[in-house]
Amino acid sequence: MKAEEKAKEFIEKFKDKVNPYMGSGMLSNTHSDSAILWQSKKCALICVNEMIKQNDKYYLLNGGSLVTEIYKKENAFLFEVKQEIEKLNK
Repeated sequence: MKAEEKAKEFIEKFKDKVNPYMGSGMLSNTHSDSAILWQSKKCALICVNEMIKQNDKYYLLNGGSLVTEIYKKENAFLFEVKQEIEKLNK
């Protein structure tokens, strides 16, 4: 799966949580498509950031540039997904 597809999947999963017409609509009291998209993107970004933080173990090793490279490699796809979420419907 490409990063763009994964970004769209994350956003779609949160749309029913923020849309007052679907699911619980717990997060939104507006019916604006742009507001629902904005809130869905924020939720998706929180989710991706939490997954990236799961790999913080490499920073705990305190191993300098090699550790940074391992961290970037481990999280490369998630960083791409994060960028795609931020780019969607700007």
